[in-house]
Amino acid sequence: MKNSFFTPFIITLLLVVSCKDASPQSREEIKEAKKALELKNLEQFFLGATKLCLDSPEAQCCKSFVFSPYINPMEVYLNVFENNRTIFDNQNNPFKLKEIREDMKGKIAKIRDKAIATGSDNLVYEVYGEWSIDAYDFDKEQLKINSYYTFHFKALPMSFGSGKPLKIQEFVNYRPSISMSANEAEKVFDYYEGIKEKLMLGPTKPLNTRITYSLHKPEPRSRRPDDFIIKPKKVELFLYGSWSDKIGEFTF
Repeated sequence: MKNSFFTPFIITLLLVVSCKDASPQSREEIKEAKKALELKNLEQFFLGATKLCLDSPEAQCCKSFVFSPYINPMEVYLNVFENNRTIFDNQNNPFKLKEIREDMKGKIAKIRDKAIATGSDNLVYEVYGEWSIDAYDFDKEQLKINSYYTFHFKALPMSFGSGKPLKIQEFVNYRPSISMSANEAEKVFDYYEGIKEKLMLGPTKPLNTRITYSLHKPEPRSRRPDDFIIKPKKVELFLYGSWSDKIGEFTF
């Protein structure tokens, strides 16, 4: 049942509550939440890539993961996520670096353990507004969804694997649908009518999206050997501004 790019997906209808009872976040809350998710998504990717590279340091994507030949991913993590630049700022002095590394041996070990515990098989990417509702098909009783085929990660100092979009092949030309009665779909559209002015959405109907994915090294002879490969496992869709109101999910 598989071809070279896709595995079959399962569509599950989950909307059973009245959308009138949904309580979306405010614009200010969403703005702050986006910033927090940006860092959380980056950390998930970075820890997953670190674990993958601990297992496969010979892979080209791992050799390119950190630009500097003097520091490793755990030491970059200290700089970005713990705001500790001590190693980063002394990477060109091998004697000073050796001394600092000895002092920070415990911190580096904890980051390594965190990467191993996070793994690379069940990472999470959460985003506001990249996926959206396209239309409703009355004949088929389906809610049409616009998917988004890249992940965008915040730029990370010294790291090749962040700061650029990573394409998810399974999402290219992917137009999923959610089975939904006309009555249920009308509640969804009413929800967006009720929040469009408050959240300044205009005509669009964006969704909160949670994607569970695994991270892999490229196949041998890949045309893009420096890029990590993202494989989606599950996509969960929620009403915009409300992570508690799920309308459907797709399992790959």
